[in-house]
Amino acid sequence: MLTGEATRLAGSIQLLSLTPLQSMFQAQSGLWEDGNLLTAWFESLNRHFMGSMLASYIDFSMLGWLLFFFTLLVYVISKDQWLRLRGELQHFALFDPLTNLPNRRLFEDRIQQAIKSTRRREGKFALIMADLDRFKQINDTLGHHAGDDLLTQVGMRLRNIVRGADTVARLGGDEFAFIIQDIEDYAGVEHVTDRIIQAIDEPVTIEGLPFSMGISMGIVVYPDHGEDVETLLRRADISLYRAKERRNCYTFYDKDTDEYNRKNIELQNELRQAIKQGALEVYYQPKVDCGSHHIKGLEALARWPHPEQGMISPAVFIPLAKKNGLIKDLTMLMLQKSIEQISDLYHQGIEVALSVNITEENLEDTNFPDEVAYILKRFGFPPRCLELEITEDVIIENIQNATLVTEKLHGLGIKISIDDFGTGNSSISYLKKLPIHTLKIDLSFIREMNRNPDDAAIVKTTILLSKSLGLSVVAEGVEDELTLQKLNDWGCDLAQGFYVCKPVPNDTLVDWIKNSDWKPQYRTDQTFPPQQAPQQKTSLNTETSAVPEPEATNPPSLKVIRNQQK
Repeated sequence: MLTGEATRLAGSIQLLSLTPLQSMFQAQSGLWEDGNLLTAWFESLNRHFMGSMLASYIDFSMLGWLLFFFTLLVYVISKDQWLRLRGELQHFALFDPLTNLPNRRLFEDRIQQAIKSTRRREGKFALIMADLDRFKQINDTLGHHAGDDLLTQVGMRLRNIVRGADTVARLGGDEFAFIIQDIEDYAGVEHVTDRIIQAIDEPVTIEGLPFSMGISMGIVVYPDHGEDVETLLRRADISLYRAKERRNCYTFYDKDTDEYNRKNIELQNELRQAIKQGALEVYYQPKVDCGSHHIKGLEALARWPHPEQGMISPAVFIPLAKKNGLIKDLTMLMLQKSIEQISDLYHQGIEVALSVNITEENLEDTNFPDEVAYILKRFGFPPRCLELEITEDVIIENIQNATLVTEKLHGLGIKISIDDFGTGNSSISYLKKLPIHTLKIDLSFIREMNRNPDDAAIVKTTILLSKSLGLSVVAEGVEDELTLQKLNDWGCDLAQGFYVCKPVPNDTLVDWIKNSDWKPQYRTDQTFPPQQAPQQKTSLNTETSAVPEPEATNPPSLKVIRNQQK
């Protein structure tokens, strides 16, 4: 039984089952019931076609009977065809054509029915919103046909998990949803979600190849978390977002999380304006040579000085930017600001490598290398001094785009670094496929290497692997002299962390470089004024790149960059 929007839709479709003759017969139903059937029918025809208000009574004849039976035969045949068409249209309007599961419209109708029936029984039911993990990787790698095949197989698995009284629906893309009826407690819901995770954990075979996925789920319970369709769906979405941060898990709705999300709506708008106005600042954390203690690099880190809340942590605004499609503009702003600021150091004779983090959105943009080349040319900063850091997971999930974009960046003379190396769940075979220059060992291993033999073994093995592949190694999270000395003994190239220096703003960076215990590196390809000349020679590698400077381009997607010009 349907209610609400689904009933109105089904009623509209049912009108299609009426043939023109049947409509006319129904309009004259009162006359048919009088007994003088054919007389009434010919009277109706006369009024319709002749426009006369005079009744013409015609005696029964053979021609009249023939015409009557012919009309009846046409009606029977056409009624069967229209009934079949009506059923197909009704099914198409309420079910997903790919998986044959209920679609969003029917699912919302089922929620309304569940609310009414559960309210009468004074019971509970659970609403689960779910997203497949890593679906985009398979869809982008093998194409939409393979993605459709995967969704079909997933739909069959999910249908076999729920009971007959429950509902599983596909809402669109890789988003599914469940209604679990008559639950007694939250443990009953957890039992179902555990079965869902186990079913999705089994590899799916696409074009003869096995693929592993995961599923993230947000859960609400009626009436604990809401008593109407809109509230339940909104709060299930909030719970789903929290689950997707960890992946392959489920979370129940939490009121504190909801309040936090509401505050984020205002914070999101403020972040959008801050990026547009160029109000975010760049802080720099130095990297030093483990042996010579020379300053060899600076990592650019985004900071947001909020006019009312003070300095907002990147742990807050970076996920917010990713969720709301602001991360690409934020990255381009950081690239422009940091290159502009560090190019001032370069033109003063101090040479350091600038490291900037980029994201998945940048790897998906084939124009990104041209945008970077434009910024470098604009500020006269050499490509050999720029290093772009990409996390291991982003590389693996976008391996095709990553290969294309990193090769173009490498062709410009820009170095590529793998950030948080060792924390991903993937094969390291990509190291020989991509033009990678540097590996950064994650700070979780560095901080424990003096206390945990396993972490120490991971650090030493990573350094050995990097050296065998001709890669540089950076250790992040160095917080004491002992750690720095061990890293140097094991062959690590560079170190960064609080022992070297905490991140510093640009306005104090030059003073720190000139006055710190760590030695700056000067350019050797120009003549300096006496007051700027280096007082010591170093054995550091200062060779210039043989890659020519990129030609200036003006890509159309540089609106953010041009808006931030001083």
